[in-house]
Amino acid sequence: MRWLLPIVIFAGMGLFMWRIVEGTPHVEAVLVTDAKRNWQSNVFTCPTGANFYLVFGVPQGAMVTTENVMGTVAVLSGETLVVEIPFDAKRSTVASWLSKQQLEAYVLNWPTNARPTRLDGRLIPGRDYRVKLNFQSPPEIGSVWLVFTQTARDRRKP
Repeated sequence: MRWLLPIVIFAGMGLFMWRIVEGTPHVEAVLVTDAKRNWQSNVFTCPTGANFYLVFGVPQGAMVTTENVMGTVAVLSGETLVVEIPFDAKRSTVASWLSKQQLEAYVLNWPTNARPTRLDGRLIPGRDYRVKLNFQSPPEIGSVWLVFTQTARDRRKP
């Protein structure tokens, strides 16, 4: 029976570690639209997750100025406006969230001079949404992504 105690302790530690790994959030990104598509509005299904942000991505090292990347982004469910966000890339929070895609990231709904516009609670997982961009002067290069955090448990949910 003495051999049973180390096995139970080891199994308990393994279960504890598995639960930590399962619940650890990871940054995920879904392409919404890009310059190649002429910034056409695109439908996406909201994934299960949290901390939703709309992010403008520019290839790292590209000679693209974000000075003129400004306008509004509207998120619609069918024809119903969920949220409309004015943005200015030069006043957007810079993030590394699109580094896997080798893009510099500017968070459109998190300006440096105001509070972020929360999308959590407005976007419902499993529901389809359409993003409509209105640029003052459409950039010739770039993309818009939905960036969020997701756990392994969330990825398995339908």
